[in-house]
Amino acid sequence: MLRAFMIALLLLGPVSTAVAEDTKVVFGQASEGFLYFPLYVARGMGYLEEEKIKPEVIVFKGGAPALTAVIGGDAQVQIGDPTGAITAREKGAPIKIFGGVMQQFASNIVITKEAAEKVGLKETSTIEERLAMLKGLRIAITSPGSTSDKLLRHLATAAKIDADRDLTLVPLGTAGPMLAAFSQGRIDGFSLSSPTSDIAIKDYSGVMLLDLAKGQYKPFAGFPNITLIAREDWLQKNPDVATGVVRAIGRALALIKNDPEKAMEAAKQFYSKTDPEIYRLAFENNRRAYAETPVLTEQGVSLANDFLKDAGGGTSGSISALFTNEYAEKAAKKGF
Repeated sequence: MLRAFMIALLLLGPVSTAVAEDTKVVFGQASEGFLYFPLYVARGMGYLEEEKIKPEVIVFKGGAPALTAVIGGDAQVQIGDPTGAITAREKGAPIKIFGGVMQQFASNIVITKEAAEKVGLKETSTIEERLAMLKGLRIAITSPGSTSDKLLRHLATAAKIDADRDLTLVPLGTAGPMLAAFSQGRIDGFSLSSPTSDIAIKDYSGVMLLDLAKGQYKPFAGFPNITLIAREDWLQKNPDVATGVVRAIGRALALIKNDPEKAMEAAKQFYSKTDPEIYRLAFENNRRAYAETPVLTEQGVSLANDFLKDAGGGTSGSISALFTNEYAEKAAKKGF
């Protein structure tokens, strides 16, 4: 009997004791700014590894190449602007938004001290007065057709001024050239997020004209400025991984809200080149812009679509087809 059992074991071959390897997920993002802070917190706290995910992050030169990498399969998840995903989907790209990261439009408009004095900007200036002050200014954007370009055009329309006639929009690409032009007086201001806007204020005597990250512009309240985006077929084939990604981000968002000091400490290693004072300032200026939960709302996604419509894009189809809460709701059941 024993001999027969041993023969059977030999025929079955060696019993595997290997543990399933973590799933590699490549994240694509447009820059290293504070828009992506929750992902850095999730990485610093090891939340992704706890979901059996091995993260790799690629910082692209802009949101478009990051999204292109996801569409092409070179990355699995873009953490980025939902308007790019909506536009790409309208053109036939098989992608979907599956989680929220920010709940405010976090780009700010900073102007020089000289420009602030010229337009009469005061701490007590109303939002309507601040919008009107854009007239005649030279404002740097990243590139024509970019989010910063669309934002300035939207704000100009809200102020009832013509962006092409009454503003000079100067495409300067990235933060470095913008800060150089700002410090030299070659532009009156720029539209960009933290920490660039914070550096301009601290190091170059800049003045905040519009602080969108803190919800100063009410029409954008609840705007999902940064989201999680992936191919639909990848989501369908990897539901547990997608749920794990959302849960890791959800836990990071919860930590930012409930224990901000611990969240700052967890992400600090990824901002080693950032001045400690700027690091804290940028975090404090963006805290309220991070989503309370990665679960999306149709109202929020509608805001992103309406923003695109103002620029001649967007979809006239179903808003609910643009996103899914399937994975966020599963993650929420596990707890953040």
